[in-house]
Amino acid sequence: MKDEDRNFIFNSWLRSFRKSHYAGPIPYNLYYDFYQKVIEQILRRDGVEVKVAVPEEHPSQIIGYCVLEHGFEKPVVHYCYVKQGFRGMGFAKRMVGTTDFFYTFRTPSVRWLPSANFVPAIVRRPKERDETQDSRISDAS
Repeated sequence: MKDEDRNFIFNSWLRSFRKSHYAGPIPYNLYYDFYQKVIEQILRRDGVEVKVAVPEEHPSQIIGYCVLEHGFEKPVVHYCYVKQGFRGMGFAKRMVGTTDFFYTFRTPSVRWLPSANFVPAIVRRPKERDETQDSRISDAS
């Protein structure tokens, strides 16, 4: 993950998940500190890959991203985010690459995931490494 992507990823993940009733009973005054630590821990895990979708003609502008983890019987999708104006165009599906996977953060958008399995316990076990893999894809992919 590039440094310039990091702020966008943290900001959009924290802000979009905060609106979800799946964020749990975390009081708003504790939410950002709590989930920022959770996201940081996920990004340090072995096997984590951050795929970032960008327009081919403007590679510094982010369309969306998926935080994936490898090393299980199926890929694990921790979080996917696509900017509002690009939703429904298949960016998340292309970044994930399969419809058979585990996921750890439930949001209303999981309706397109009928074969995916919700397994939040994956995040609870330690599995860290030094840095995440970086995989940028363009909208032409």
